Order: sequence, then C-alpha cells, then structure tokens
Amino acid sequence: MKKLIIWLADNKNTPKILIIIISFSILIRIGSAILLGNQISDLPGVSDQISYHNLGIRIANGYGFTFDRPWWPATPAGEPTAHWSYFYSIFVAAIYWVFGPQPLMVRLIQVLIVGFLHPVLVYQIGKHAFSEKIGLLAAAISSLYIYFIYYSATLMTEPF
Repeated sequence: MKKLIIWLADNKNTPKILIIIISFSILIRIGSAILLGNQISDLPGVSDQISYHNLGIRIANGYGFTFDRPWWPATPAGEPTAHWSYFYSIFVAAIYWVFGPQPLMVRLIQVLIVGFLHPVLVYQIGKHAFSEKIGLLAAAISSLYIYFIYYSATLMTEPF
C-alpha cells in the first residue's frame, strides 16, 4: 500500500488534489471503523455482518462454510451453506486466522482497501467519461458520501 501511495504521489499525471481526497477518504473511514469497534452489532441496515462474522470464525477454526446453529434462511447447524458470499467469508476468515476473531482488524483492513479504491475508481470513471474536473468532483463526493463511509467499515460485501 505504501508503494502504491508513493507511486501516486510521484506520478506527474496524478493531481495533488486526488492524493488529498484519497487521504481524507481513508482517514474518515478509519474513524468509522474505530467508532464501530471490535463488536458485531445488529445495527440498522447491516445485520448481515453477524452472519459473515460467524462464518469467518467457523472457517478460520476449520469447520468449513457452516454455522454452529440453525441459521437463516433454512440452514441446519453444521451443514454447508450457499446463501452467503464465499469470497468475502474467506476474506474475513483469513484475517481472523491471522489476528484471531477481531472484527476491528477486518474493519481496518477493509477501510484501507475501500478508502483507497472508491475515490480512485470513481475518479478514473469520471475522468474518462467526462473530464478530469468531473472525475475529481466525483471522487470527492464518493469519499464524503455518508453511506459509503458507514458501509465501508461493516463486515458485509457492500463496500466491495
């Protein structure tokens, strides 16, 4: 990540304002991750994070893609399920395997990725579809949009 930031900063084609937007995007999302903390709660609009947290723990502990008790929509305890994203569950499990079941670590790693990628991708789309100014404006808006900030720190697939 450090090399990528240095490359962006040294690249003559990267506007300095984009570096500021990306930095702000990452910092505000880190704040959101810290605010949500190391607990998994059934907050408005993000109840799926309970499932991804439980799947991450089960996969990291070697139980496979299963739940320890009957789970929505009709998954018996200990039976494999196909109702939840495999890639994201494995992402959570990998972090839990390294750091233990620490949702804050998932949140922090996720906000670093998303806080960087959202404004960069939105900037590129806006720049190529319209103009560099539109790309920068779109990147700034995406870095400030409250739902992107909120969801980027939840244990859900929506940020990606």
